[in-house]
Amino acid sequence: FPVIVFSHGLGGTRDGYAFLGKHWASWGYVCVHVQHLGSDDSVWRGNPKPTEALQAATTNLDNLLGRPKDISFAIDELTRRNALEAWPLKGKLDLAKLGVAGHSFGAYTSLCSAGRVLVGPGGTRYEVADARVKAALAMSPQGNERERANGSWSSFATPCFHMTGTKDTSPIVGDSTPEERRIPFDVIDKCEQYLLILEGAQHMAFSDSGRGSRNPAHWPLILASSTAFWDAELKGDAKALAWLQGGEFAALLGKEGAFEHKGAKSAPLDAGATAK
Repeated sequence: FPVIVFSHGLGGTRDGYAFLGKHWASWGYVCVHVQHLGSDDSVWRGNPKPTEALQAATTNLDNLLGRPKDISFAIDELTRRNALEAWPLKGKLDLAKLGVAGHSFGAYTSLCSAGRVLVGPGGTRYEVADARVKAALAMSPQGNERERANGSWSSFATPCFHMTGTKDTSPIVGDSTPEERRIPFDVIDKCEQYLLILEGAQHMAFSDSGRGSRNPAHWPLILASSTAFWDAELKGDAKALAWLQGGEFAALLGKEGAFEHKGAKSAPLDAGATAK
């Protein structure tokens, strides 16, 4: 089975985003949700100033470097366990077909694991990508004008699906606009890239928190398109690729959002597929 490693958002845990992992698993993926010490729920639980603590966690260099390193550690551990006789999944993981997904701070994590370079204020470059990552899903990614010029994305060459919403502002940091969240998609130019912008979707539309402010039409669209992306990139499924690129997903999306694609890979003209 292909493998998807999932990275939670700021202040979250490995127990979150179960709706994603369960759906992808039902389509034949082994889904592994990791927990990032230093930017998980331990940052705010019992803290008299939780917002300040969470804000500080986003700029801590140990967290910025440690999150993609956590992904690499998880891949190492999955590789080790895949060879263990006593492990129930021994030999069942196809680690040559591995994707990384994440939301918010987890989107940063997935993009770093897939090829983004972290450039510090003084110009120091931190290479934290893992070549074993073959595809990435970034929900509510971050971007800014500084990154357009400092080469953060210049070597990024991994297929990626970017997702955001027209009202996707950060509930904690407060300095990310919905328009800036498309910057990684706009800047990356070396490989297949997809962008989904859900109409009216707020930051937590991609999580299993904040149900009261979520459009019930969005989750099915997120699940269908993300599964087709994994199938196209990790399984080489031509029908899934055609469904994404040939207009069927855009038609299903309708007025609920906008969908963009750029890259060299073209769907077969005679292929068809159904929503996942």
